Amino acid sequence: MMLYSSTALWSILPDLDLPPATMRVLARLQSVQQPGGLIVESQVDMAGALGLSQVTVSRSMRTLRERNLVIGPRGAKRLHPLIAGYASSEDYERAAIEAVRRDDIPDITVPLYVQPPPRVGHAPPLSAVS
Repeated sequence: MMLYSSTALWSILPDLDLPPATMRVLARLQSVQQPGGLIVESQVDMAGALGLSQVTVSRSMRTLRERNLVIGPRGAKRLHPLIAGYASSEDYERAAIEAVRRDDIPDITVPLYVQPPPRVGHAPPLSAVS
């Protein structure tokens, strides 16, 4: 089933600084979600489908929860309403308005770095100290 969703996620994705495995998990969540963002696939099944370890999927889910891209109590995973897919644009609009009105829907969190974290392979050279 094709779902309608906002492009908001894609505009902030570079700022979320998600590791590659977490990006893969997020893409998987987007592809298996039910209308409204409900995720019923287990982390074990997700790990198998993505060829990742369960530990990696668990860490990725923790990161997605910390960024509020995945919300809800443990066992009731749901994509944030502003990035979830819906059966129609009208359903999305209603959910977005409701998400803004409700106090219990957290904002998507973008990490704030005073200095960007070093990229793999781009660390400054080390020098010996005598």
